Amino acid sequence: KAGSRDITIPNKGADFDLDGLQKETLTLKKSHPDVFRLELNPEENVDLEKIVQVMDKLRTTGSNDVKITFTDVETGKPLETNLVFPDIVFGNVNGG
Repeated sequence: KAGSRDITIPNKGADFDLDGLQKETLTLKKSHPDVFRLELNPEENVDLEKIVQVMDKLRTTGSNDVKITFTDVETGKPLETNLVFPDIVFGNVNGG
């Protein structure tokens, strides 16, 4: 996809580094504040619970005090939100 890039965050011991993931995601979001869709490609051996934890970290800034500013396409006015990537799709799942 145009403008897409992969992000890989090393584990923190045996667990995912969810805080590191959220930090990297916020950096990415600041570069693309008007993008709300993210493609997630979990490996087959990742438990559903872990995938949900990752999705929860990717959806918001994690704080109502941390806001992302973007331009509303209809009004042209700046808006603030704590949403980062609320629209998460799985890129490696076949429909059927």
